Amino acid sequence: MSQEAEKEKFALIIRELEKEIVNVTKLLGEIKGQQEKMIEEEDILKAYQIADTDDAGTIKYYGFVKKNGDWLIQREDSVNKTYRWAKGDELYKKTEEEKGYKNAWINRATLTYFYFYEVF
Repeated sequence: MSQEAEKEKFALIIRELEKEIVNVTKLLGEIKGQQEKMIEEEDILKAYQIADTDDAGTIKYYGFVKKNGDWLIQREDSVNKTYRWAKGDELYKKTEEEKGYKNAWINRATLTYFYFYEVF
């Protein structure tokens, strides 16, 4: 085989390898995206950010919000060592006090709180 033919054969192999690298890179990107989605689905609190804290008494409150306006308020009873949750979103609005995070935070002491599994 001539040197020119060998160079052409080698160039063809390189082009095929480059195509495979592009395909593998795309596949790895898709896998990474799926992994991130699975982690987010498993960590249901990941999308919430802390907004307010009231930790002056034995009952402490922590307010969390999502960028779409959904909210959570966690109530910690440091005497009884319990944690309960109130949640507000489009599917869960029971009273006027629970509509909107600002109202909920103002009325945090009178909201109805539930176990984590009851809220999620």
